[in-house]
Amino acid sequence: MRLDRFLSNFPRFSRQDSRLLISAGRLRVDGAVVQDPRHEVRDFQRVELDDELLQAGRSARYWMLHKPVGVVSATEHDEHRTVLDLLDEPDKHDLHLAGRLDLNTSGLLLITNDGRWSRRITQPQQRKPKVYHVTTEQPITAEYAEVFAQGLYFAFEDLTTLPAQ
Repeated sequence: MRLDRFLSNFPRFSRQDSRLLISAGRLRVDGAVVQDPRHEVRDFQRVELDDELLQAGRSARYWMLHKPVGVVSATEHDEHRTVLDLLDEPDKHDLHLAGRLDLNTSGLLLITNDGRWSRRITQPQQRKPKVYHVTTEQPITAEYAEVFAQGLYFAFEDLTTLPAQ
């Protein structure tokens, strides 16, 4: 959120008061004076007005978790245990899954409380390459490889995957 909006969310500061305080160089974000009212402030940043702490900032947290078979890649589920059930963490409601694996699949999942980071690495338009090592019951033939190269259509979700090698 913009610094001027962040400050004006406090009842004692109007939008005009906020801009004046910022332009006077009285605000620090993570220890650095910020004089641009459009400066983006995140939950993880420390914000101070003179010597008054307005936001302590919280730590961005990241986990690498090996998801076992039979556990759902979700934050909540009525029928199955979720990957968050495997974590002994107090603020589970703040966590995001960076990707997902099927119920019958095991493997690496990335979990974080940093939603911006999670979206940046998972959104298809970011085109982040991923490498999967899989074991199959039967060999993957050239015909199957060609299907993956075209992208797979999932009718249930009405989406087509990006082409894969």
